[in-house]
Amino acid sequence: MAIRNVVRLLLAAPGIDINKASSLGFTPLNWAEIKGHTECARLIREAGGRR
Repeated sequence: MAIRNVVRLLLAAPGIDINKASSLGFTPLNWAEIKGHTECARLIREAGGRR
């Protein structure tokens, strides 16, 4: 399964906090951008993800 499909599944999960920061202070959008997952970052942004 492609990572973008996993992101779509996670974004559709009830009660998900798309902007919850890790212990290092990074949000899912930060991680996607850092790792170079541009399509995943786009999906997260479209779902309301913030840095």
